[in-house]
Amino acid sequence: MNIIADATPFTVASSRAVQKDDDTNIRWWQRLLFALFVTEALLLAAFGWIDGEITGDTATYQVPLTWPGAFAEMRHPLYAVFLAWLDPIESHLRTIAVLQMAFQFFACFMLFRETHRYGLSAAASFALAVSALFSQSFLLYGRQALPEVPAMSAMIISVAATFRWSSNEQSAAAPCVVALFAAIASFLRPIYLAAIPILPMMTLVFLRLSGGRAVAPRTFGLAVALLVPFLAQSTMRAVTVGDFNVVSFSGFSMAGMAGLMIEPKHLPLYPEHLRPIATDVLTGRTQAELAGTVYATPVNSQGENSFVSAALCYFDVYARSIDKVTWGVVGGMRGENESWVEFNKRMQQFSIATLEIVPDRWVAWIVGGSSRFVGRSLITNVPFVLFTLAFLAVGAVRIFGPDSPGNHLSMKDWIAVAVVAAGWAIMTISVAIIAYFPATRYIDTASVFIPAIPLLAFITLAAWGRLR
Repeated sequence: MNIIADATPFTVASSRAVQKDDDTNIRWWQRLLFALFVTEALLLAAFGWIDGEITGDTATYQVPLTWPGAFAEMRHPLYAVFLAWLDPIESHLRTIAVLQMAFQFFACFMLFRETHRYGLSAAASFALAVSALFSQSFLLYGRQALPEVPAMSAMIISVAATFRWSSNEQSAAAPCVVALFAAIASFLRPIYLAAIPILPMMTLVFLRLSGGRAVAPRTFGLAVALLVPFLAQSTMRAVTVGDFNVVSFSGFSMAGMAGLMIEPKHLPLYPEHLRPIATDVLTGRTQAELAGTVYATPVNSQGENSFVSAALCYFDVYARSIDKVTWGVVGGMRGENESWVEFNKRMQQFSIATLEIVPDRWVAWIVGGSSRFVGRSLITNVPFVLFTLAFLAVGAVRIFGPDSPGNHLSMKDWIAVAVVAAGWAIMTISVAIIAYFPATRYIDTASVFIPAIPLLAFITLAAWGRLR
């Protein structure tokens, strides 16, 4: 059975009734959303959230804004431009926090507006917006002088524009908006590069749901639009600094992951020009293990130090060690007169060679990292837990009633919300798992829309017939 195809005729048949309902109540939902904006802002101000915070990573984003030197650093200079505008940042931390809050609020409102314009019920649009508004990622990192939340906000706007492009109210500017804000998000945080294939896939589903025309050309057109800024940026860097990438960081970050995988028996398998690098990484990691700053691979039930077993079952052992290897061991291997671009290229060659030598360990790493993400995105995702408990509290009473709300649910709402939650998660966590590791901040960001599912269920059960 094709659920998307089956949902389409239902959507078309019921669209007038749903539109009438939503037109009657949309202002109520908007007022409620703005009330939550104001309430959250006041509470955050009361608890000192807007005072801002400088973290250990803030300095790495303050790159010199020279041409083309700014593009030869480990971070993209886009956030550095923002920080330079507010220099010295120590005197403007509150401004940074407030501006990042305002950008997030604006992104949430755009998502609410465009998803409703696309054809979702006001309740579904509200659930998506509130899920992002009260996400752990925003609450924990929005006050910091880091691009974590601005990148998330930009990508939320890109997703909102994706709904606009997928609606029957087609806008020629929508692909440009999608591509522009996806590029901003990717330049600020390269983990969003997976948006290039994921957003067109989401568009395909949304177009099928809405019964849109020219599905293939519109999907392909969006994919091309998304590629343009990435290719332009990478080409510019290739010409100016000799590196065809959005930023020179992946080789360095992958080297930490690779450094945890290798053992002395692997050294002869490296190409001759990479063997000294592998030897230095292994030596540095071993010394760190002896010093107690890096955890050694634990012994499994068979009495063996098995990396595969540990990655699959005890991934957090490596999660707690990888930063020490990346920054403490690999970071100290840069030559005195070696540019960051060349150093990153050298580490990338080592990392790729490592993954070719131990592909089974890489697969185990991906599986273990995915397991860590799934567990923490649910169990330690406070909004998800709270909305799920709220849903369960009213579900037992309402779902078995004579006029069960389940009989009135729009399949289009459920599919769209699920696609946003799953697509966003894949888009924001896949690069981290494959090329580095799913750090808590990545998991929090990838889990932004997961709470929308129980929230929509709660709203449907608790307020059916009154608020819809």
